[in-house]
Amino acid sequence: MMLNYRDIVNVIVFTITFGYIIWIFLKSINKTYLHYYKYSVPYLLGGVVSGISILGIATAIILDGISGEIFFVLFGLGFMLFSYAESNLDKYIHGADSYKKHRKEMFYFLKYSLLLAIVMLLKKILH
Repeated sequence: MMLNYRDIVNVIVFTITFGYIIWIFLKSINKTYLHYYKYSVPYLLGGVVSGISILGIATAIILDGISGEIFFVLFGLGFMLFSYAESNLDKYIHGADSYKKHRKEMFYFLKYSLLLAIVMLLKKILH
């Protein structure tokens, strides 16, 4: 199968965009998390999961035949991990109010991901 110019341009644009997203993520990493190892693991893991899911979503958009719904679930789980790390760090550094706010966000992303996974499962079962 030969790639036409449109496919080549899509791959180049996607690669540049994904590289830019990775650069922005690495530039914006909160250095406080890296000082506290037990908080940095879910934070960095959330970044990796979100990055992979962005890659999957973009691939599903570029290649029309691929279903990208699972990547939306992973994207929500990646942000859940971010919120989990922030809530745990806030518990020990900033106080209870910030902890509660991030913990609430964490459960929001978890509910979103689970609901989307259930909808995808029902869609697969019914079709």
